[in-house]
Amino acid sequence: VGDSTVCVVRCTTGRGTSRFRVVVEPTVFSAPCGMTCADGIPTYRLAELSPLMPVST
Repeated sequence: VGDSTVCVVRCTTGRGTSRFRVVVEPTVFSAPCGMTCADGIPTYRLAELSPLMPVST
């Protein structure tokens, strides 16, 4: 969707397995050292985090 990246993340813990839909978008990074060192740092913001149906194991 535009410049957004969408993926599904699966996480397994001792309590079971969960899945999430994750959407990240590029954003501008405000580096403490100024724009000189920020030029090569790709930065993203979390635009959406949604739980998906449980995974049956």
